Amino acid sequence: LRTFFRFICKRHRIPDPMDIINPPRRSKTLMATLESGELMRILHSAQDLRDRAILTLIVDNGMRAGEVCSLLKHNIKQETVVVYGKTGWREVPISEETRWLLLQVAAKSPDEHVFHGHKGPITRFCIYRTVRKHMEKAGIKGPKLGPHRIRHGFGKNYLMEGGDLRSLQEIMGHTDIKTTQKYAALNLTDIIKKHRKFSPLRAVHAAAQESLFDTAQVVREAEAIVNEAKKEG
Repeated sequence: LRTFFRFICKRHRIPDPMDIINPPRRSKTLMATLESGELMRILHSAQDLRDRAILTLIVDNGMRAGEVCSLLKHNIKQETVVVYGKTGWREVPISEETRWLLLQVAAKSPDEHVFHGHKGPITRFCIYRTVRKHMEKAGIKGPKLGPHRIRHGFGKNYLMEGGDLRSLQEIMGHTDIKTTQKYAALNLTDIIKKHRKFSPLRAVHAAAQESLFDTAQVVREAEAIVNEAKKEG
């Protein structure tokens, strides 16, 4: 509608009435993500070496499907992999288990690409189909079953385990830190739970209750002494 009015008003050189109308705000929807237990079930669902390597790689550092497709043998380093994505290239850390699986798959590859499908280097469609299959096998529910949901799960759990936003931004390849900050918002429920558990106020109340208990005990002991004295008197 705005485009239509803009076209008409520009053509006839008249003020655009839409300029004084603010567009409705888009409602914020939480991204679909995964808990650590769900990620574990997805990994355990894969028996095939290639599939397990793909899943482990995404769970380990949240790589995009296109980055997994483009991964080359010579880009597997000692503690990192070099990936090429929509934001350019970057070096991403990997765990020992991930590196071992990648080397096992790469050893069977007929060319420089690490991952292959039936007709050559693996495609994004094949990545999505493979990941979706194992998510369904693991009992994961919801409409958004695919590698990007595991990527979101990585981001959320990385922060929950104590990781910081700046390093997460580098690992995930975000050009804007605001994109990374969305994962911090996902952890609000977990932050509330931890606050309830670790708030100093909890310790203060616990100490106060203990103090009250001790005071009551003293009162009872004092009353017992008084009563004993009365009997003797």
